[in-house]
Amino acid sequence: MAEDWEVAPEPDPWQPEEGSFYINSCGQIEKVNSPRPLRRGFGMERKTSSMASKAADAIQVHNRLLAYVHEHAPDWEPDWEDEEQVKSYIYKISGSSIKYGTSDTYTVFSVGTVHMPPEVAAQLVKDLESGRVVL
Repeated sequence: MAEDWEVAPEPDPWQPEEGSFYINSCGQIEKVNSPRPLRRGFGMERKTSSMASKAADAIQVHNRLLAYVHEHAPDWEPDWEDEEQVKSYIYKISGSSIKYGTSDTYTVFSVGTVHMPPEVAAQLVKDLESGRVVL
């Protein structure tokens, strides 16, 4: 009986869709003639200009957050095995006179969130509130 068994092939891992619009390294949207596997794999192609523009805005915020953390804590890295290391992140509050806040985590990694030392998060909130930093 075991000779009749078939092993199902492993499914291919998900890849972003190919697109006609490419977000370049400066965040500009370019119309492309053909998709490229490296751009696609890195998630930089979108089907429409509107999708690409929305993605470019989100990428800019993420990259600027990373740049701020790298400038203010160049040697810091979150250690997700260390239950005592505080990892902070910022959030935006809608409909409040206070626009930004911070929250802490120890072992929960929120996918897509830029984590940082608490003192960097506190300073970033001050810089955002004062208008010194714009994401």
